[in-house]
Amino acid sequence: MEIKKKQIPGGKWYRTVFAGIFLWMFACNLLTPYLVDDFNYMYSFATGERIRSIWEIFPSMAVHAQEINGRLVAHWFAQFTLLFPGWVFDIANALIFAVQVLMIERMGRAKEEKSSGWMLLASFAGLWLFQLGFGNINLWQDGSVNYLWSFFFGLMYLWPFARRFLNGDSGLHRTVMPIYLLLSLLAGAYIEGTSVAMIVITGCLGLLQWYMEKKRPENWQFAALGLAVVGQITIYLAPAQWLKKASGSGASLLYNILRSFGKYWDLRALIFLLIALIVIAWISNVDRKRILFAVCLFVGTMASNFMMAFAVSYPERAVGNIVVLLVMADVLLLQELMKTERWKSFAVCILMIAALALPKHLAVGAWDIYNTYVQDKANVEHILESKAAGEQVVAIRYISINTQYSGASQIRYISSDPTIWPNNSMAKYYEVDAIVSE
Repeated sequence: MEIKKKQIPGGKWYRTVFAGIFLWMFACNLLTPYLVDDFNYMYSFATGERIRSIWEIFPSMAVHAQEINGRLVAHWFAQFTLLFPGWVFDIANALIFAVQVLMIERMGRAKEEKSSGWMLLASFAGLWLFQLGFGNINLWQDGSVNYLWSFFFGLMYLWPFARRFLNGDSGLHRTVMPIYLLLSLLAGAYIEGTSVAMIVITGCLGLLQWYMEKKRPENWQFAALGLAVVGQITIYLAPAQWLKKASGSGASLLYNILRSFGKYWDLRALIFLLIALIVIAWISNVDRKRILFAVCLFVGTMASNFMMAFAVSYPERAVGNIVVLLVMADVLLLQELMKTERWKSFAVCILMIAALALPKHLAVGAWDIYNTYVQDKANVEHILESKAAGEQVVAIRYISINTQYSGASQIRYISSDPTIWPNNSMAKYYEVDAIVSE
């Protein structure tokens, strides 16, 4: 009874933190309006008509592969989610974010270890504080489905590999194996950066497992990894995908490599912390498998980062998966150091620093998200009032964005040319002839 009494508060605190993360993200999602590509993906690329059923998405994606890019799984889900009222997506997106944070905290934790609400809070803090383009990744609907959902599917694919490597048991049962193998294919085909990172990490885990156990990995591991690779290849089979590749000149490639180094440098706090934790964990003789898992996560971030040297652009939202993996690696090693007498205080200090840094940035982010909502609402009301008055050409204002937390950060809210994206798709949505900028 004494043991149970001590465990109950920890469990309640863990559930409270998880519920708080979900409710916070749900509120942020509710305050994020449709933006830019959201209007575009409401309509079929094949017919130009509003998509009303799942079956209309497939011909739309066929044209998408020819004209836009090869992220057909991600954009299929984008068009699917736009079939529903906005509040349905807001709930689903907030839940996916909260579950992602939970997986970050639990991925490297041994089954018998007690859950830690503070570790869960630190995982959330790592994302909120360091994820470049946070609003683009986690709040903007099309951006969330492309990036946040790719992290979710990627971590679901990674989970059995991690559990098999760390604990000797993947937790997979025969009944769910077909679903998991389908998930592996989808995870590989989802989006370039995240999918490549997960493929590299699971490949490294499989090789380490082979070396350490002196026997080949299990059949499901080969099948899952193979399907993920096949999924990744399908992205590049789309003709439009090659329109987005970088120039092949040496000068351009060098510039893009330096650009990738620059993005990595922006995350130096997480990287330096991880390097320090790896060294401390090694000299402290903590579980070697967990150190190697953290190293594999680090390798995955490098693969994702430097593959962007072959891309035309490298938006900040494309760095999101790197932050997820770095935070996971840091949390994993902090959990191990919490078990040592010598470094427990150091680990607690890191957790407290993360917790204390969070409130200010939560307030700053919440204000910018709300401010974006208010400005966009004023524009929407103006469009509807003008339409009711018989006007078919409506002028709206640019909105001011102050932080990365707004869903409208670093994307084109409105163009000066009313005939191009996103003005034309907005005009179609609101059923006016044209929307122009003031």
